[in-house]
Amino acid sequence: GKTTNKNEQTQRKMTNFSTYALALVLGLPRGHARSHPHRPRGRARHTHTCGSSHGSICSIAQQDTLALYDCLSDKFGNSTIEYLNTTVGSTNYESHGKYAPSPLDSTHDGDLYYKARRVSYGSRNPTAIVFAESTQDVVDAVNCAREAGYKVSPRGRGHSTIGASAADGALVIDMQYTCDVDEMVKSIDRSKNGPHLIEGTRYIATIKAQAGCANANWLAAVYLGFEIEDGAMASIGTCPSVGLVGFSLGGGLGDSSPIAGFAADLISEYEMVLADGSVVNVSEDEHEDLYWANRGGGGGNGVVTSLTFKVVQNPSPGHFTFMAIVPSASGLAEWHVRFAAFMYDHPQSYRFGGSAQLAKVTLLFLGSLEEALDILEGAGLLDQGLMQPNLPAQFFIKNFEPICAGSCGAPFPSTGIVGAFQTQQQAQAQASIICTNWLTGWKPEATGRSRDVCRDLGIDDNNCECVKVGDDECYAKSPGYYQCGTKEVVDAMLEAASIPTSFMSHHGYDIKVEDMSNRDWPATTATGNLGGMLLPRLENRTLRNLANNNDSPMMGSHLAHGASHMVPVDATALPWRGGSYLADGSFSTPNNMAILLKDKAFGGDARNVNGYYSYLGPEGLPNWEQIYFGGHVDKLKKIKALYDPTGLFDKPMQISGSNTLPSEVDYADVDDAVANEAAITTDTYIRSSK
Repeated sequence: GKTTNKNEQTQRKMTNFSTYALALVLGLPRGHARSHPHRPRGRARHTHTCGSSHGSICSIAQQDTLALYDCLSDKFGNSTIEYLNTTVGSTNYESHGKYAPSPLDSTHDGDLYYKARRVSYGSRNPTAIVFAESTQDVVDAVNCAREAGYKVSPRGRGHSTIGASAADGALVIDMQYTCDVDEMVKSIDRSKNGPHLIEGTRYIATIKAQAGCANANWLAAVYLGFEIEDGAMASIGTCPSVGLVGFSLGGGLGDSSPIAGFAADLISEYEMVLADGSVVNVSEDEHEDLYWANRGGGGGNGVVTSLTFKVVQNPSPGHFTFMAIVPSASGLAEWHVRFAAFMYDHPQSYRFGGSAQLAKVTLLFLGSLEEALDILEGAGLLDQGLMQPNLPAQFFIKNFEPICAGSCGAPFPSTGIVGAFQTQQQAQAQASIICTNWLTGWKPEATGRSRDVCRDLGIDDNNCECVKVGDDECYAKSPGYYQCGTKEVVDAMLEAASIPTSFMSHHGYDIKVEDMSNRDWPATTATGNLGGMLLPRLENRTLRNLANNNDSPMMGSHLAHGASHMVPVDATALPWRGGSYLADGSFSTPNNMAILLKDKAFGGDARNVNGYYSYLGPEGLPNWEQIYFGGHVDKLKKIKALYDPTGLFDKPMQISGSNTLPSEVDYADVDDAVANEAAITTDTYIRSSK
């Protein structure tokens, strides 16, 4: 049981450590040194803790590399992965082995291993990589790792900016080949519908995604599975290659978040493989504590193999409008003051999502262009005195038909709007946004694109233009901003998004790409000073000072107002509700932070910063648990200790249970088998030492 005396707590910790150490010295399993013949057995034990039908998971085996490789070879050695390689214009079926051990510890060819580990940002060195195609593959891999004393690092799409999805020394379970867009479409359940978070809004169905799917695949599945009149939306982030599991475990914000909420708010069910190899369904009715922790708690309690999302409906089906607004340098501060008030106070603000750079704001409006302009004009956000007077040519493309180019005239204001696309389905508008963000110019970090995007998409060269890099006048060939709204480009992008092995679902160095010589890849894991932050409602003077400081081009990479505010703080593991802007890592400069900390929302205390876990800061960030999880840290640790008592799924910058010692755990919340065994061991030591 618990102790209240500080000395006894210390003694308990020391004896717990000492018995582990003694077991290792004697060459015994750690659980052996802790066993006791009189352990109480009066209550049923949960299958996910020490009473697992697969054997005890409250002991940690000594690492045995040969045992791990023998097990992996037995389970996966004779298997290969066959996939349709559509990357960089190819349409060939290819194959590779189902697991890749490190060549440092084996006689295997290292080519697949070196390529596979680089799918993640950075250059981590896992012990081996397994490419799962099914839940059973995950079960087998987890069991192999646990029995050989190795940690497990699940990887969806490898988008962790610190490379945590390929943890050093761990067995990586790569989930990319589980994604099947056709199966996602078949899983759509229209019988599950109802009111959503904001009064008057609805979700119209659910859709089940495999753990290896990326934002692009979710977008394609909703596009293929619903009609125009449904107004269905996939609440994705703007980076197409981000995996859905990592995206949602950390929160998940995108261009439709003001009406949908965080992606974590949309999940109704998970399938997971736990540390003992058991498969469980997790929802508000099953494993409710794990359901709470998964939604914004960063993961680390098991391997998510699938997740089911609600599909939110546009209140104006058939109308999605993407536009870019450019305030002038002199009007910038006042514009952001007005826009902040608009986000919090205007009854229609939840229909506007997007991002807010200091110099340019891109908005996705759920409605027609005319309606968007009317609302913005009424809120003073198109005040001509605040707009950039010398804009590039305006253009407006409606349902892929060019309406105007140059000076568009009414209903456009004379200046302030660079261009606009209006489409009938969210996927079409979102594809245009992805194109303008990542496929124009030379931006290789967010997709597996080559220098020639038209070749990647299989479309005519006239849809692309030369991009100068350095002295090379045509280093890359990419669509221009106007081309990003054309039917040929958008249709080709959505076709690519429906194929999980295409360049749209991958970033960086890809194991399926052979022509590597024509690419410049990110070579660093640096993400900024603090990673991402959810900015609360700020004082007007703070907004003005940030705009005038102009240290960072980005105020908010996503807008966080609206639906996410409707969820109670304690309803999920994500503690930061009530935010306005999601600021990325580039925002946390010393000058910007000095300005922020003077705001009453922070009170001069950097510990009050609201960190956004999906934009994880660098390793070694002080006080990171508080920054990302606030008052939910203790509860997350208890749940971690319950479901993963030996830290099988531990990795950097993730809530850890392996160092949650018995005296720190609330035994009312933890399996009796774990608690009583620890209590017997430590009580014996305390009595003998008195």
